[in-house]
Amino acid sequence: AIRATNVPHLNRYARLAAGSLPPEGAVVLGDDPVRLAFLQAELAREGKAGRYVPVETHNLSLAPYRAWLSRKNPGRWPDPGTEARSAVAGRVASQTNAPLDGPSLVRLVSRVAQSNQVYCLQPSVGWLLERFYLQPHGLLYEIKSYPPGFFSDPPPAWLSRGLTHELISELPNSLSYPLLTSVELEENRAFWQSAIETGLRPLLGLVSQAELPRPAFEKRLMKSGHLQTPPPAQAGVLGRWYSGAVNYWGVTLQRSGRWSEAAPCFALALELNPDNLPALVDSQCNSNLLAHHKMTVARTLSLPDKFGRGRGLLRVLTEDGPFDDPS
Repeated sequence: AIRATNVPHLNRYARLAAGSLPPEGAVVLGDDPVRLAFLQAELAREGKAGRYVPVETHNLSLAPYRAWLSRKNPGRWPDPGTEARSAVAGRVASQTNAPLDGPSLVRLVSRVAQSNQVYCLQPSVGWLLERFYLQPHGLLYEIKSYPPGFFSDPPPAWLSRGLTHELISELPNSLSYPLLTSVELEENRAFWQSAIETGLRPLLGLVSQAELPRPAFEKRLMKSGHLQTPPPAQAGVLGRWYSGAVNYWGVTLQRSGRWSEAAPCFALALELNPDNLPALVDSQCNSNLLAHHKMTVARTLSLPDKFGRGRGLLRVLTEDGPFDDPS
């Protein structure tokens, strides 16, 4: 049992995540506190913890948490006394300790991004994407501001009913975002070629087996003693974590027109987590693209029924990666 728990796969994941960060430092946003803790532990082990500011996004709206971030990271996180106040439709929050709303959180991260590189552990799909887009960087995602001219200014006249000019001016002119350059694609491809061999392939054997592999003689001893050692629980968790990241990389390749390169990514994502619904849909879409079949939009969808108990669309997208299908 001790040997099963001490397999190195979790350490490999943490090293790959830490290696995906810029060496000069960054602010790291995490929706999953467990995953963020593993990254912090690896950075501390490597003696790099002081270069990075880990932030739990679920607590970011709370004033005491932001004050603690400022005390712990002076000069790298805004001081609470000068932090932008929450404003919606021209009204400023009267309580300084009131939780920040979505637009105020976007402004806060925008301010942080002016002097720091900002990364996130998972592909966030919430309020951040009102102003930023995600650029894959290894196992993590860099949060980048949309380029000049992407947002509409002045806003279309027909949008002005019931909305403030500030909010309207932030609406995008496009539903897409800048694709990776050829250099960025090559950097990510090199990362994934190495990560798949060192981190993902060794994990596949554990994800798909009910019991840890062992020599024949040891199997007979275990059987005679009516003993069984299942794979460690971390194998299934890591399988899901890797699956979402590989699916995101496959979608990135597919949106860049590299359909044949995306196909094995979707297949690997499903091997790591057969319940990854976005990867399944993306794989089917990829097959249609490779076959040059005409893409259509389904009139009715029953996908919410397949999300699983307690999982809505936002959670599915965050954990399993994006859908890349017209429907």
